[in-house]
Amino acid sequence: MSLEPPYSEHLMRDVGALTLAYVLMLAVAAVTMDRLMIRTALAASLVFAVPHFFFHLTHLDGFSLSAAISQTVSLALGVLLPAALLLLARGRRLSDARGTARPAGGE
Repeated sequence: MSLEPPYSEHLMRDVGALTLAYVLMLAVAAVTMDRLMIRTALAASLVFAVPHFFFHLTHLDGFSLSAAISQTVSLALGVLLPAALLLLARGRRLSDARGTARPAGGE
């Protein structure tokens, strides 16, 4: 049994383009430190990471125990890290693009 589905060049190119757009959004959030941009980028990360994690969690047939554990742990970190950062971003003062501080609860 193969662990990889059939190859689709079109799907791979689309996923690659979407990944580049996603990286751009994360980079803009990191550079600008705009609160809304950071929260949006982290939420977008979770929109991808959560279903991706659960898909792989339910498709472990054919993996060795160590491969299944290492894959599950690494994908879980992809959910836990942005979730934790999103919680931190909620409660901190962050600078907007103009360099002025905004209170943690207001936009």
